[in-house]
Amino acid sequence: MQLAAAPAERGAPNDPAALLDALVTELAHEADMGRIRAAATCGDVRADEDLGAVIRVDIETADGDLRCALQPYRRLFPRRFLLDADLVERPGTPRGIFTPR
Repeated sequence: MQLAAAPAERGAPNDPAALLDALVTELAHEADMGRIRAAATCGDVRADEDLGAVIRVDIETADGDLRCALQPYRRLFPRRFLLDADLVERPGTPRGIFTPR
């Protein structure tokens, strides 16, 4: 299942934090309804302190398993990217999808 969400405030459609909060709220609602047992959020992190530009995927399960995968990339042209071969795993951070925030 894919979900989309929008921030409650119309003035913040390009605010990544507001978009992520809206998505987590929608995922938490789906978890409360018993419709999902795991969820992942994905975002472009352009300034990871160790890796530089990365795509970050946070995974959270109803059983409490937390994972974070980072996919480093380099921008080649305005619309072209080169993904590095190796994913980097880091400890996950609870987003509050299956547990209270």
